[in-house]
Amino acid sequence: TNGWDAYLLGVLERDPGVGLANCAELKTPEERAGYLVRRQRIDQHAVLELSWAPAYVMVIDRERTPWFCFDEKMPGRKGMSDVDASLLVRDHKLKCVRHLHVQVFHPHKGSEQERVTLNTTTKQEELDCFGAQDAYMREKWGDFYVQAMQDNHAMFSRSNPVFETPKWFQ
Repeated sequence: TNGWDAYLLGVLERDPGVGLANCAELKTPEERAGYLVRRQRIDQHAVLELSWAPAYVMVIDRERTPWFCFDEKMPGRKGMSDVDASLLVRDHKLKCVRHLHVQVFHPHKGSEQERVTLNTTTKQEELDCFGAQDAYMREKWGDFYVQAMQDNHAMFSRSNPVFETPKWFQ
């Protein structure tokens, strides 16, 4: 979305209770084309409060969150740092929101070989460390984490490209 940064910063300016804002994710060219057709009907200020926000695009109000830091003890090269960041923001009584007018085209990752070439995590690596990440988050956040995952799954179980369902949360 052109001007995406102004939209996300605008959410933070309008609502002092928001600590973190992200946007919707489109994974396929078909979802992107559909969004471009529907975009005019989406309120330019529409937001949805989330239990946790994926980090493909994430804006954090650092003036409201001087205590914010990423947990570097998280198992694996990448994983649940976005969930952890969201829970940290919410634990400080601030909201995580998704700006529904703003979309990012974030295509599915490539094949295992493409991932190796790009030096990013392979799907197998992600699956192998998920158990350790889940255990770490359960130990760190307890029921707060479990409830956030359940709430997110229930909210995003619709077939609508504005929402995504984490494939690993079944």
